Amino acid sequence: MKNKYIKSLGINVHPVVFFSSILIVLSIVVSTLLNLSQAAQIFETIQSFIINKVSWFYILTVNIILGLDSFNSLADVNGDNIINVLDVIQMVNIVLGNIIASEWQSCASDSNGDGNIDILDVIQAVQFILNS
Repeated sequence: MKNKYIKSLGINVHPVVFFSSILIVLSIVVSTLLNLSQAAQIFETIQSFIINKVSWFYILTVNIILGLDSFNSLADVNGDNIINVLDVIQMVNIVLGNIIASEWQSCASDSNGDGNIDILDVIQAVQFILNS
């Protein structure tokens, strides 16, 4: 049965979860469209609750997500979303003073976060590549 859905949809889905999720989403959309004024009140109540009671959690979540995203770019000096030997070569050139790093490259080159771009950052980037 599962192979039938994989072939017909072209994706790997769990039929029970996939179709029950579609049913839930469609029922929420249809009930919202049928009761616009009541839905508006519900959404305003939810928004007010979030703003007044848990805005700290929203801000914390956004900061964590942005922090994790910036962590992923550490040592990706050339910005190709892959940490490899090309990044190490560019880091070495920055350390030796052969190239002047942009602000973004300086942040990405500081792999250990000590505020300096030096051989320790290059070593950490190499260790990351070898462990990947």
